[in-house]
Amino acid sequence: MIAAGQPTSFEVRRWYDASPELVFRAMVDPSTVARWLCPSAEIRLDVLRLDLRVGGAYRFSYVDKDGRSRSVVHGRYLIIEAPQRLAFTWTWEPPDPDAGVETLVTFDVAARDGGTEVTVTHAHMPGEHKLRAHRAGWTACLEVLELIVVNDVNNPHNDTRIP
Repeated sequence: MIAAGQPTSFEVRRWYDASPELVFRAMVDPSTVARWLCPSAEIRLDVLRLDLRVGGAYRFSYVDKDGRSRSVVHGRYLIIEAPQRLAFTWTWEPPDPDAGVETLVTFDVAARDGGTEVTVTHAHMPGEHKLRAHRAGWTACLEVLELIVVNDVNNPHNDTRIP
């Protein structure tokens, strides 16, 4: 539980040497979501559902490398304003100790200094442990997203290009 007066949200920022359109497309394209929305090479993301429209739902399963541990998160898309903003709810399912607690994730995408700055805000966190864990997770995910975007920009003949 977060003590009274303590923050229940955080922001993570990252700058990319690419256009806002390319970065946003990489963030929402079904073929790249499973590649970047995973904070560690030790974890695999399985996209169980992805209905990318306002009101549409998603459901993702995070699986440990050994395949024995699985965490499932789901939510619905609240804002899709390409290429500036993406917002969705984020709710862990049982057996997570905070299962059922709906949080809010917002991505703001803006042209900055010849590239793009992405700001992730995760709000309504249920406890300090979740706040720290999600801040680290989003930081890692944005690093992976950079690898995807840079690979696409710097290698136009790559077969894994963002559509």
